[in-house]
Amino acid sequence: MERPSLESLVMDFAMSLTRRATCKRFQVGCVITS
Repeated sequence: MERPSLESLVMDFAMSLTRRATCKRFQVGCVITS
């Protein structure tokens, strides 16, 4: 099994955040990394 890249993990987390959005019109997620 191959380890997922950091970019892939962060994108998956951002997509998970969209499901927690309270506004049905603008379901967005943002993750700030360095």
